[in-house]
Amino acid sequence: MDLKRELYTESGSFGILKDHWGHLIEESSSNEIFLTNQWQGTWWKHFGKDKTLRLVAFSNGEEDLLGLASFSIELSTNGKRVMRFLGGTDITDYLDVIAKSGYEESVCKSIVDFWKDTEDEWDFIDLHCLKETSITLNILKQLLNKSGYIAEVSIEEVCPKVSLPASWEEYLETLSKKDRHELRRKVRRIEKFSESADNYGVKSSYPLAEGIERFLLLHRKSDLRKKDFMNRNMELFFQDVTGMIFAENWLKLSFLHIDGTFIASSMSFDYQNKVYLYNSGYDPEYSTLSPGIVLVAHLIREAIDTGRSEFDFLRGNESYKYHLGGKDSNIYNMVISKVTS
Repeated sequence: MDLKRELYTESGSFGILKDHWGHLIEESSSNEIFLTNQWQGTWWKHFGKDKTLRLVAFSNGEEDLLGLASFSIELSTNGKRVMRFLGGTDITDYLDVIAKSGYEESVCKSIVDFWKDTEDEWDFIDLHCLKETSITLNILKQLLNKSGYIAEVSIEEVCPKVSLPASWEEYLETLSKKDRHELRRKVRRIEKFSESADNYGVKSSYPLAEGIERFLLLHRKSDLRKKDFMNRNMELFFQDVTGMIFAENWLKLSFLHIDGTFIASSMSFDYQNKVYLYNSGYDPEYSTLSPGIVLVAHLIREAIDTGRSEFDFLRGNESYKYHLGGKDSNIYNMVISKVTS
C-alpha cells in the first residue's frame, strides 16, 4: 500500500499531532511510554537545540495516522550529519517506528522512501534503543537490505525484567535461596526501625512539585555520577516530563522513610500493565540498611498485588537487578549507511 507522507519540522507540530499520535500508539505494537507524544515532545523542548526536527507522518489519505517516525538531524563529532530517533540514549530506554497493527510493512517501506528522498540531508542514520521485538529490527532492516543501504546491528545494552507471578510468595520462590534470604533480612531490618517504612508512594495530599524536589535531592545524594547527570537542564526536563505523565496517571514516585526521614526514592512508570523502574536515589548515610533495594522490593510487591504482568528494570546490568530476579533482554543499535560507488 502506498501511503501519503506528511513532514512536520516545527516544535508546534507535537501539539498539532497530539490526539492522532495518542490514537496511533494505542493501536501499535510499539506502545512504549518513551514513544508517546508527551515524552517525545518534552524531550525535544529540552534537548532539541542545534538539531533539525523531522516528524514523518503516514496515512492512507484519510484523517487517521497509520504510522509515525520521529527523527532529528545533527552534526556528529566527526562533522557528519546523523539522523536519529528523538529521545537520545541517556534518558530514553526504548525507541522504534510507530505503526498501526497490520500496517507495519507499508509504514517501513514509506520510511525507506523518505530516507531516499532526503539523502542530501544526512550522511548516516544511527538508531538506538531497539527492543528485540521492534518493528525497526524485524521489518525495516529487511527492507533496507533490499534497498541499497547497509544496516549494521549490534547489541547496545541489556534491560533486565521480571515476569510477575500471581503472588508475592511465588515471586520469592523464583529467587535463589541466598537472594530470598537476603531480601527478607533487609526488609525485616528496616521494619525494626519504624513501621512507617512501609508507607511509601505519592499520595493525593503530596503536591507533585514537592515530590519531585524530594526525589531530586535523594537522587543527587546517591553518588557523584548522579549529581553530575542531574544538571539544571536535566532537572527542568524531569520536572516537565513528570508533570506530563502524572496527568496521564502513568507516574509513580515512591519514597522509603523512617520516622519522617526520607532515605530512598524511586521514579517508576505504570504503563500498559507493566511497571518500569526509571530512576532512583537514596541517602548514603543509611546505606547499611540497603534502602534502595528494600524500596524496589516494595514496588515489585505492589506490582504483583495490582496484577501487573512485568517489572522492567530498564537499561543497565547493575547486580541488584539480578538479585531481585531480573532476566536479561537485549536492546540494539542499528547504523544505516549509503552504499558508496
